[in-house]
Amino acid sequence: MATNQGFANFICGDYLVPEYLAYWLRGQQDHLIRLAGGTTFKEISKSTLKGIPIPLPPIGEQRRIAGILDRAARIERLRARATDLLHTFASALFVKTFGDPAKNPMGWKVSRLGGLCKMDRRGLQPDDPATQRLSFVGVENVGSGTGALDLDSDSRVGSRKSTTFRFDARHILYAKLRPYLNKVATPDFEGRCSTELIPLLPHEDVDRDYLVHLLRREETVAFAMKSVTGTRMPRTDMKMLMSMPVFLPPLDEQRRFASIVNRSARAVTVASAASKAASALTASLMDRLLDGSPAP
Repeated sequence: MATNQGFANFICGDYLVPEYLAYWLRGQQDHLIRLAGGTTFKEISKSTLKGIPIPLPPIGEQRRIAGILDRAARIERLRARATDLLHTFASALFVKTFGDPAKNPMGWKVSRLGGLCKMDRRGLQPDDPATQRLSFVGVENVGSGTGALDLDSDSRVGSRKSTTFRFDARHILYAKLRPYLNKVATPDFEGRCSTELIPLLPHEDVDRDYLVHLLRREETVAFAMKSVTGTRMPRTDMKMLMSMPVFLPPLDEQRRFASIVNRSARAVTVASAASKAASALTASLMDRLLDGSPAP
């Protein structure tokens, strides 16, 4: 092993596969951080690195483990690529179907965002019986750009000591906290959410999926950022956001656009499920490595 300007260079001998070592080190990240010294710049000494025991299964087993993790990593990259393509596709289809919102070449009805939906902030107090039975959604549970909801066991409990907002499958959840993260979700269940998520209820002549894509557009994010206050916890002014000029095509046109995008989104959902399975496999395999068990 050699060190050079903050990097450690490992030279693998006949008993160690480089790819296996790289994956093993990634799995040890938390442990390595705890071993690091220094205050301003954390660094692991060369002697400490040399003293870390590395499990060494046979060369063939190391290659097999690295191969499994390579496939898992490829699935994750494909999922991320599919998500990016869907976002690009939805934005391009929006402009192709409805025209540039700034120019409105098709002469659609012009309104304000507040004319398409209302903020439905029905508060639930901590002692309300519904608080105990409704699933909780926090900003951290909403995927950036995709709106995918990731509810683990803790998030379903949520905070019972503060006020939350009630929502159902009619609503859109819009994150006013850090609007640049573009967190906009469409729940398919009844629940309650953090007050950093604002439940928006579309009007009868507005398709929910159309409104979601309107909210996720880069132009909407830019408009929301104009009214942001706070540095550590920046929040957008929802009243200001509701004043954003938008156009409102006929309901059948909105639904036609949403149908096309949703068919594409289902393919991304399948890719995301595969990605989660691959991540679980990676974590499980790393756990086996840590305790010296053979790979599955």
